[in-house]
Amino acid sequence: MNIQQTTPSIYVADLAAYNEGHLHGKWLDLSEHDLDSLDAEVADLLATSPASHAEEIAIHDSEGFGGWLGEYSGLESAVRLADMILEHGEVLAFAALNYAGGVYDLDSAEEFLNRYVGAYPTARHWAEEELEAEFSALPKSTQRKLELYFDYESYVSDREMNGDLEIVEDDGKVHIFIHRAE
Repeated sequence: MNIQQTTPSIYVADLAAYNEGHLHGKWLDLSEHDLDSLDAEVADLLATSPASHAEEIAIHDSEGFGGWLGEYSGLESAVRLADMILEHGEVLAFAALNYAGGVYDLDSAEEFLNRYVGAYPTARHWAEEELEAEFSALPKSTQRKLELYFDYESYVSDREMNGDLEIVEDDGKVHIFIHRAE
């Protein structure tokens, strides 16, 4: 998967105007807005509506959200998701959304991102780093045997199948997420 970074933006449409056959809306760059400033932009949009009873909006288009944001996702979800994308990048944010099942459980997506331990050339590289401290506490002769015979790929596979390790591959790297016992 190779995703090109796009600034998260939404097109907010005035539904009353839309229902009367008028296109009245605005593109908003979410890298420049928090929820309060976004609410103010929407209030200004509705105040200038060609429809007399404008009070509701919908997100009619978006960029930089990888298709995860829907028409009625809501402004709070749009801002939270934009913040995740801007902070962690699209690959990790979209992996978190996939884990959480979409934008309706952003708390789980954020929790998933907190499990991130890093990017590695391969999962084996992560496993070697993960076990290095434990192996170095052993006598040198035992370390040499482990280095020769330990099956890192099986270790990774077992951890993944047990559900305490998740791997996201992107652009020649693997991103590792670990479930940390509390």
